[in-house]
Amino acid sequence: MIVRSVGPLSFAKVFAILYGLIGVVVGLICGLMVFVIPPQTPIEPTGRLLFGAVVLVGSPIAYAGIGFLSSLLMSGLYNWVAGRIGGVEIHFDEAAQGMHSEVLSGTGREKQP
Repeated sequence: MIVRSVGPLSFAKVFAILYGLIGVVVGLICGLMVFVIPPQTPIEPTGRLLFGAVVLVGSPIAYAGIGFLSSLLMSGLYNWVAGRIGGVEIHFDEAAQGMHSEVLSGTGREKQP
């Protein structure tokens, strides 16, 4: 099976969520560092609190935005390159091949009781 193209918008949405989750982790770590590490210069406590809040909220938003734009660009580049030289070849083992073809064709959905 060869992946000849990907949907750029759906690809970008998935990666925006994944990068946003990474941004939450980075924001938590950086936000905690603001409160744990003593400041090197005199700074008011409200300034540190405001900076920590901006980092906690801004990191996930920034990471999600960067993830969306970069994956949108990369999926477009992938589609362009795959159209010229071919796509990525994926091999499945024989036992799972029938299951994967049903899922990819949309017929492998679980039945509701």
